[in-house]
Order: sequence, then structure tokens, then C-alpha cells
Amino acid sequence: SCMDQLVGELGIDYIKWDHNKLVTEPGSRRSGRPAVHAQTIAVYEIFKGLKTAHPGLEIESCSSGGGRVDLGILEHADRIWVSDCVDPVERADIQRYTSLLVPPAMMGEHVGASPAHSTQRATSQELRMAMAFFGHMGIEWNLLKEPDEALAKLAVWVAEFKKHRDWFAIDTCVHADSNDPAVRLDGMVMPNRDAAIYRFTQLTTSQTYPAAPVHLPGLDPERTYRVSPLDPSLDLTGLTNGQSTLGWWNEEGVVLTGEALQRYGIRPPSLHPQQAVLFKAVAE
Repeated sequence: SCMDQLVGELGIDYIKWDHNKLVTEPGSRRSGRPAVHAQTIAVYEIFKGLKTAHPGLEIESCSSGGGRVDLGILEHADRIWVSDCVDPVERADIQRYTSLLVPPAMMGEHVGASPAHSTQRATSQELRMAMAFFGHMGIEWNLLKEPDEALAKLAVWVAEFKKHRDWFAIDTCVHADSNDPAVRLDGMVMPNRDAAIYRFTQLTTSQTYPAAPVHLPGLDPERTYRVSPLDPSLDLTGLTNGQSTLGWWNEEGVVLTGEALQRYGIRPPSLHPQQAVLFKAVAE
């Protein structure tokens, strides 16, 4: 095929496969019969054929129009592009619900600019980096316009991400239930439950102050864990909104049982709206 020829001749190693037409005409004009299913199967075959003929080729499936991300495509694509909106506030729930079916390691999650191009919402660099941390972390941001301080901070987070990304590919993705609609707690737990990394996000102002303890799902209730901030989130300068220092938010952390962390939870930092932090639980 023409695509097969181009990939070979040009040495293409990455394809973003988009679907920029809403499925408003699911029937064939020729036969009048349903055609979307057959077209979807045909896309699977194209992906399969290209990747077989060109080992190492990566194909990212894009979801525009709602037509290119489904369970079947996960067998053939290397990752999927979740949304053109990279605003981290919007992404909190976009990624939350996509991750119920799509492994985060397969989800394109980018650190974007502020204000976001899609919403014009301004957000902190910490929130933008934290919200991309569990996925296929990319950078969609003109770094030539940024000060050295921003680049140095980004480098710290990217280096930390690289330490964990192989684990994220096989970890269990967990979400905590909360009575507080203003907060989100999600995480990635190692298959053997030796350790986990959690993300606490304060999207809006909570009705209670400070926010209630958050439950940490996925841990072994019989084991004890040391809970402490992930290094890039250790410094809360500019993120907190007036509570006294949190006793465990330091390099030593606190040791609690998996059962206590799941049943009662742990007090998170008191954050301004639209902020997020990362912390880890490591079995003793």
C-alpha cells in the first residue's frame, strides 16, 4: 500500500492516526447497511499490517470524533491521544474516566503551556506536570519562551518520571472514593503491592477546611508502609493555603499499616484550588 511504501522509504517511526470526522453517517451510501464496524476492523488490519512489516513503528490512535479509541484498538496501537484539551483541570476527570478502560501508560498526557490553548485557563507548572505524571508523559510547550527556572523544574519532574515509567506500564491504576467533590485521589500500585505512588489533587475549594483524610486504595492491609512526599513535591511553597505544617510531609514521612491507610486514610496537604502533589507509600 501507499502507506507501507512511505513508512519504508522515509523511515517513519511514528504515526498519529486521527479520525476527524464525526460518525454522523454510519451507513454505507452504496448498500444502505451499517458500515462503521467493518471500517473499524479495517483500521485494525492496517495497524497490524504496518507494524508487522515495520518492527519498531509506533502508532498513536487519536480520538477526535469519538471514533478511534475503543478496547479493540488497544491491541494494535502503542498509545491513544485522550483529548486535544491539555488543560490539567479538565484533564483530571478526562484521564480519570479514560483510565477505567485504558492503562495510563497508553494514554498521551502532556505538560502544556499556561494559559491552556483550549480553555485559556492559567494553571501552575506543578499542576500541569503532576497531571501528566502517570501517563505517556509528553511536553507540548514552547520551551524557548520559558525562563531557566521553569526549565530546571521541568527537568526535575521528567527525571523523576523516568525512574517510574517502566513500573507504571504494569502497575494497577487505583482511584479513591471521596465524599468531597473538590478533591481527587488516584495512584499507581506495584503488582506485588511493595510500593505505590499517589496523586492528590485539590480541583476547587472544599466545603470543609482543611480537606478530609484521603483513602489510599490498593495496598496490602497486613503490611506497614512509610508514606512520604515524592521528591519533586516536597517543597509546598506557593501551593498551600495557610494550614500549619503537615507532620508527615517531609523526607521521613510516617509509618502506618495498609489497613489504616485504606480504611481511615491520611491527611493531605491543605492546597490552594487547582494544585496537585505526589507522594509515595513504600512497604517497610
